[in-house]
Amino acid sequence: MSEPFQETAFRRGTILIDQGRYKEAVQAFKDQLSQAPTNDYLLYFLAVAQYHLDDQRKQSLQTIDEALKHENQEPAYYQLKSLILSGLKKHKLALDTVDEALRLNPQYPDAHAAKAYIFSMLEKWNDAEKSARDALSFDADNRFAGNVLANALRMQNKLDESVHLASDLLAKDPENSLSHSNAGWVYLNRRDYRKAQIHFKEALRLDPNFEPARSGMLEVFKAKSPLYRLYLEYGLFMSRQTKGARIWILMGIYIAYRSALKGFLAILNGPWAVVGYLGLIALYGFFFWTWLSRGIGNLLILCDPFARYSLKKTEKLDGIFTGGGFFAGISFILIGIAFKALVMTTIGIALIMATIPFSSTFTNDHKAGRIVYGAIGIFILSVGMIRGAESFFYGKEMSALLETASGLSLILFIASSWLGAFGFLRDY
Repeated sequence: MSEPFQETAFRRGTILIDQGRYKEAVQAFKDQLSQAPTNDYLLYFLAVAQYHLDDQRKQSLQTIDEALKHENQEPAYYQLKSLILSGLKKHKLALDTVDEALRLNPQYPDAHAAKAYIFSMLEKWNDAEKSARDALSFDADNRFAGNVLANALRMQNKLDESVHLASDLLAKDPENSLSHSNAGWVYLNRRDYRKAQIHFKEALRLDPNFEPARSGMLEVFKAKSPLYRLYLEYGLFMSRQTKGARIWILMGIYIAYRSALKGFLAILNGPWAVVGYLGLIALYGFFFWTWLSRGIGNLLILCDPFARYSLKKTEKLDGIFTGGGFFAGISFILIGIAFKALVMTTIGIALIMATIPFSSTFTNDHKAGRIVYGAIGIFILSVGMIRGAESFFYGKEMSALLETASGLSLILFIASSWLGAFGFLRDY
């Protein structure tokens, strides 16, 4: 270390980190660094505190780089940098960085645990399991490695081993929010919603801002709906697949969907017309169910006077525009049919079509994706509103420009559904 620091002030900073008071810890270490600006140890702990604050994660990367300028042979610094890079979604660079920590100390358990975590972010569950086990071979009580291993086992559908490990971790450290959250997700996968809720609730008691536990608790609330439980099963199944496997599954669903659609359309004018119409209703019902279950689930929670407080602003907007838009569209269509009001039917169809891109807008972590899908949803809705107004004032005839815009709306609706299904500009 190039400069000394005050031991009492330093201990206060580390205690603040242990208590999860990261903003105060940041200020405490900055105060000390004003007296010892080149102290790599202080810089390291400042980076630790900043790493836990979403709005300071980029700053934490600058801070740990500054520490490495003064001390580039400390594996803990590279290990922290790898976690920061992974948090910034630079996972491949994070792997190179954690390998540098392991080059300096091949038996450093925290570096193996960090590598396991990065592999889990890349959805390489087998590699994550191996690295986590490597970490535990050097430190059997490494909580971070144990929790990453429990998650990796769950994502490989090794639920019995995962629940046993989660229980073991909680026995060793019953006040660990991550362990409770992992246990909650294991029980959610096993359809034991009561136990899942108990563990998510405990995780949130220990850390009210712990996102995995909050999102897990929301899934438990939504699972009260039988239809959403089906979607949850589908979502959990897909989450356990590799990216490549998900693409093949979606391609299979697409081929089956197109084949069934073609078959039902072919019999609409024959003696099996009823079967054709029922089949089309089922197909389109499946289509909208896979896309809108999340938004409808958020809408249901939004209607609950207590559970609504667990929703983020983006999830509330998703519930309003996706779930609410769908039910509003159905209502408009039914009113339009009942009163032969073309304007209501037209707007209702536009509302339903817009829910597909909106379902990839508000809870999408991909910035460009939010803009693209949001713009498509607004465009479809705007065209529908204008078309409805024109039909009200001028009858069924459409202007050439509006007819072109309507055709473009249909193309964007179809494109957004299939591009979104394959994960284009979508990040959850």
